[in-house]
Amino acid sequence: MKPTEFIINLLNYLKTIWPNDSKLHIVYAYDKTTNFHIIEIDTETDKYRNKTYVDWNIYVYKQFTKLYPYEDILISEPDECDDMSNVIYELNK
Repeated sequence: MKPTEFIINLLNYLKTIWPNDSKLHIVYAYDKTTNFHIIEIDTETDKYRNKTYVDWNIYVYKQFTKLYPYEDILISEPDECDDMSNVIYELNK
């Protein structure tokens, strides 16, 4: 499985476990300059206090680095410094 497919599957999984009463906006892009897979996640709640999100985030980093040791991934809040011009996936829930 390609890294892109792996990431999209994990983002779709996050969508299924995210509480229905909470906003979730995800943008996944690939920055060709830095060779980073960038995932920006925006929520209306403090996701770092959400155990489900924290566990998901840890799992993503562990699995991604194990399966794709020569690829880089960044999961963050929306940041104007991120090059999101090459969007691969976007989700609004």
